[in-house]
Amino acid sequence: MRLALGLGLLALAVGSAELATVGETLLGLNPWLALAALALFLGDRALMAYKWDVLLRARSIGIGFLTALRLYLVSGLVGTVTPGGIGGDVYRVVALAGFRPKSAVAATVIVERLLGVVVMGLFTLATLPAAAEYFGLTSPAAAWSIVVLVVASLGAFLLPLRPGAAERLWQRVPLLRLQRIRDKLDLFLAAYREPGAHSATATFLALTVLDMLVMIAVDLVAARALGIDAPWLFFIVTTPAIQFLGRLPITVGGLGVQEGLYVVALVHAGFPPETGVAFALLRRVIPLCIAQLPAALLLWLRPVPTTLVERPAP
Repeated sequence: MRLALGLGLLALAVGSAELATVGETLLGLNPWLALAALALFLGDRALMAYKWDVLLRARSIGIGFLTALRLYLVSGLVGTVTPGGIGGDVYRVVALAGFRPKSAVAATVIVERLLGVVVMGLFTLATLPAAAEYFGLTSPAAAWSIVVLVVASLGAFLLPLRPGAAERLWQRVPLLRLQRIRDKLDLFLAAYREPGAHSATATFLALTVLDMLVMIAVDLVAARALGIDAPWLFFIVTTPAIQFLGRLPITVGGLGVQEGLYVVALVHAGFPPETGVAFALLRRVIPLCIAQLPAALLLWLRPVPTTLVERPAP
């Protein structure tokens, strides 16, 4: 169903343009700028793996950067094709289960995802005024609804991290009164309260901001490769939102959703639909070449790192 919906949305986006003109636009691709976009995307994947490795080392789980990169690439592919998109996170936990307790590894994955949401929310708040002006969002109600939503999401994440706040939250939410659920949540929250956790969290947040800037640069350079002269501001206000919405688990890997959003954004900025479709297709090919195909090869050659399946002797 997700694949069918994604293909339908993709067909709708592509159908808005003349395919002959789309082909001509793609044939005019600047190869050097295209290679630069590929290199930037590869750097982004490496940066994401390094961020996770920072959290792992904060919990004394040393697997090395190359192993973390391998697991991160494969988990991205697994997450793309599994329901809900969480299969990749499960893969990372299972792959390291024989090396460290699953709860410790799972805590790093949960922390990584939640901190990513925090940074995404901060980017949304920071770019909201520019986005409202750029896209003509003149309704105060619409703008403030976005602000309230982002602030509420950040508060829901940050509040349980304060000492004593988690216990009060458990008492007010009936579902969280179950001891088994509380124990699990306390285990994950403990990742922030261990020695070295705060410095690792600060490092992770700084790297996540850098990660967002790299993704914006990928879009900018890819656009320049197709002769799209949209300004930096356009990508600053659109790339984070499109990347976030493209990760919603309604289609396979954001297929159709990401393409449709890129086309709508570029058409709104004054570019023809053919330019938007060409750019959307290029942005689909970049992760396919740099991340998904190499991950499929790695998964086929060695599904689980054999060096990590045996727990080291005490």
